[in-house]
Formats: sequence, structure tokens, C-alpha cells
Amino acid sequence: QLVFGHLGALNLAQGALAGVGAYATALLAPSLGFFAMPVAVAITGVVALVAGWPTLRLQSHYFALATLALAALINLVAVNAESVTGGANGLVGFGARLPHGLGLLALVWICLVAAVAAQAWLFAGRPGEAARLLREAPLAAAALGIDGGRWRLAAFVAGGVLAGGAGASVAALNGVVSPEATRSISSD
Repeated sequence: QLVFGHLGALNLAQGALAGVGAYATALLAPSLGFFAMPVAVAITGVVALVAGWPTLRLQSHYFALATLALAALINLVAVNAESVTGGANGLVGFGARLPHGLGLLALVWICLVAAVAAQAWLFAGRPGEAARLLREAPLAAAALGIDGGRWRLAAFVAGGVLAGGAGASVAALNGVVSPEATRSISSD
């Protein structure tokens, strides 16, 4: 919703960023326990920032292709870095110290309500008008001094953080992370 709905830019890396959150949670859970989830969300935000920075000036289908390339790269790393990610078999048995049941449900709902409230607050006023102008008339927005690249980067990072939270939640729920499982996150 942030990238495509408000700015009109197609992000094809959401599922891969959810996979980053899931893998980071799985790798950090044995040592950090519950705190693996917020750290994984932060790691996903950093990955989105680093990957999104070079795409600042890209528009329309070029931005979509860059995010597709990012998704393919993350998938290649997940499959080929067997010593870290478990390769095609993935990672299993890391969820003992992660929240389960009602604790996980409460955490997911709190994050969801906070994200929806933040989005409604942010896009209600003047920033919402700028985002709509970027989506509907990018040349007019540029003429008014609205930097579409910075808006896309901010939305891409915010969407990456939310995707990382979704991936961390799915990893905590299932206790299994694999390249195949992370691909299904984006279709859920």
C-alpha cells in the first residue's frame, strides 16, 4: 500500500524482504530470544535502505525491474549460502524462545494497529497530497519541488520494515524458514 497505493511505484521485492526478516529472526533467535524479532525488522529496514538507495532516480517499470532484481538476488543468497541459510532445506528448530500463541497474536495486532494509524496520520494532510500528486502527475510534483526519489525510498524502507515484521512473525509462527516458505509469504 505504501509504495504502490500511495506513490504508484510497483515494488516486486516485498516477499523477498519478508524473507530477510524471517531468516534474520531464525538466525538470531537462539542468541537473542524474543529480541530477535525487532532486530530482524531493523536488519530488514537496513537492507531495504541499502538496496533502495541506488533506485532513487528510477521511475515506473525501471523501479519495478530493480526491485525484481533485488528479489532474485535475495533468493539466490537464500538458496546458495547453505552454511548460513540451510540452502534449499532452510532452517528448522529455532522458535523455542520466540513468542507463540496469544503472545504472538497480541504482538502482531499491536504492530498492525500502529502501522495503520501511522499511515492514516501521515497521509491525511499535506504529505498525503504530495504523495497523490507524485502518483497522479509526477512531472507536476517535480515542478513543485517534490522529490519523488526520496518519497519512493522512504516508502520502500517503511514497506521493507513492515515486510520484515511479517517475515519475523511467520518465522515465529511456523518455526521453519526456507526459500520456498519465504516465497509463499508474499502471496499470503
